[in-house]
Amino acid sequence: MPNSTGNLIFIISSIFENLHKKITRNPEQILWMLFSVFLTILFFSRFSVNFDQDEIEAVHTSWKIWQGGEPFRDFFQHHHLLLHYLLTPLFFVFGESFAVLQAARALIFFNFLGICAITYALGKKIFSHLSALAGTILYATMWLVFKSLEIRPDNPQVLFGLSALLFMYSYFDNQKISYLVLSALSFSIAFLFLQKAIFLGAFIGCYFLYQVYRKKMSFTHVIIFSFIAALPFFFYCVYLQSVGAFDAYIKFNWLINILHPGKFGSHYALSRIGMYERLLCAFYVLGLCYFSVTPYQKSIAIASLWLLIVASCIVKFAYFQYYIPVFPLIGLIAGHAVYKIFKKKRSMLVLFLSIVMIGPMIEATVNIAKFFLRTNKRQEKMKYVLNVTQSGDYVYDGKSYFNLFRPDIDFFWFEARTNHSKLDLITLLKKLTGRTYDCYAALEHYRPKLISNYYLDMNHPFIKNNYIQSPVYDDLYLYQK
Repeated sequence: MPNSTGNLIFIISSIFENLHKKITRNPEQILWMLFSVFLTILFFSRFSVNFDQDEIEAVHTSWKIWQGGEPFRDFFQHHHLLLHYLLTPLFFVFGESFAVLQAARALIFFNFLGICAITYALGKKIFSHLSALAGTILYATMWLVFKSLEIRPDNPQVLFGLSALLFMYSYFDNQKISYLVLSALSFSIAFLFLQKAIFLGAFIGCYFLYQVYRKKMSFTHVIIFSFIAALPFFFYCVYLQSVGAFDAYIKFNWLINILHPGKFGSHYALSRIGMYERLLCAFYVLGLCYFSVTPYQKSIAIASLWLLIVASCIVKFAYFQYYIPVFPLIGLIAGHAVYKIFKKKRSMLVLFLSIVMIGPMIEATVNIAKFFLRTNKRQEKMKYVLNVTQSGDYVYDGKSYFNLFRPDIDFFWFEARTNHSKLDLITLLKKLTGRTYDCYAALEHYRPKLISNYYLDMNHPFIKNNYIQSPVYDDLYLYQK
């Protein structure tokens, strides 16, 4: 018996010794393996997570475009629309089915993988291989990374914004004009996905002018970058003008964001980030203060601080998704600090990053289990609306909560609320466009098959005489002929 126990202890100790040697020799291999497992679990978990209302808005907008609607001219939108156009082929494949949302989620996940790849490449260029891997893992396991997995234009904007930075630094490595062109095109594409890319453009512009001052870049190259970056947007403006939508584009994409009277600060978002990401924030501060040494490292630290200021202080509404552009940079700077601390103890580096992945991996696994064990209430509600209506039936949603593939009753089809403190978007839009918005007149005219009670007086005579409450959902009402 003692011999058996001794042999078992010897075998276990040998296994751990060999594992320790393997980790010491090639820590990247172990981390890549664990990271791949994590990403695989994360991918399947996305099909069980609730859809955010912004995702429903994005898919519904794509459906409107697929139906032949012209954004800004035929219906309200206040985002750049490259993502929405790119999603329209899904309708040719899946038609008006719920599979469109799942397919769009899958595409956004591959966009997320692209962000991870560019983050890693950027980290290798600015820091080191292991710093880049540590930073990519820290980024991918952030609590708020779920926003990077939603169907929203912010996410492809981040992919191409990071690509612009990567090609920019590659240009400064060897002064090849091809990298400058790729950087300009990447930035231009990022801007066509979402206008908030202009803030990254401000950083790039300032960085270029600083390099011109240091005689590290010619002003001619700045002009070349600016021209190439502006060219796709110029052609888009020409197209908008040709379809009679340019004036509305200016009002909806720019003026309402500048003139909107509402505002809420960043204290909630920052407090949640601080609550869930204390360790990451600590490493980020360490990376900023002690480990950002080279010119590239200092510039990426400045970029991260600038994007944090934008999300926290400059934009009027500090939504979580406004922090998406800075997440990869925070991850890289924090990852470099982690690498520096564990540089001489690589087995501890592997252990630390493995522990970091465990929590999100468990959460993702639980989400997969939920897919089989319980129904998703929001998804079921969207399916219910599709089942009780037919293609062509009008629907009043009011908030992009559930209407996927049915026509709306008005040009202003979401955020349809008035007299709501300072968040009265409809009143502002009416002032800018001269359009009227009378929801009850629209209800009487189109007689939608289904309506919600969102900012409606359910005692209004037309509603009271023509609609009954859904037997399934208390906030939905069905039209009775």
